[in-house]
Amino acid sequence: MGSLQLQPSLATDLRSQAVLACVNRWDSLDLTQILVNRLDSVPDSALIFLAWQFDVLSPLWLLLSPGSARRSLIKQSTQLHSQMGTPSALKTALANLGWTATLQEGESTWGGSAYGANGWAAFRVLIHIGAGPAPTSDQLGQIQAAANFFKPARCILDQVVVTT
Repeated sequence: MGSLQLQPSLATDLRSQAVLACVNRWDSLDLTQILVNRLDSVPDSALIFLAWQFDVLSPLWLLLSPGSARRSLIKQSTQLHSQMGTPSALKTALANLGWTATLQEGESTWGGSAYGANGWAAFRVLIHIGAGPAPTSDQLGQIQAAANFFKPARCILDQVVVTT
């Protein structure tokens, strides 16, 4: 706060002197702990509250390892919410989990007929693993949970397909 000085007429006032003593203490206080919107310096213990504030407490949040991956998701939250319900948001969310995905939209793209007139709203998530290991059943459940969170409300997730 620098060098705050009292007016001479208030120098003898006890309340003014108490306020000045508090103001002078502010320079010695470490206020970095309350700068919560500076995501690179906020303590890990505050990330859960920021995730709630930025509305990314989804199944995806629980799947990410603590630390930098969670910070990255919070930083991307505004972009993800502006794209919520789009293929881009879903692909970004799955990329944060470490998967490369493409989408097949409309069951006519894979020759299905299970949804009848609502077939246009069905989609599949294709996970490309290349030469890597296939996802476990837990990881497939995580991919499905993330897809259901970020998909448009009117769409139906048909299945998650693993491709090489």
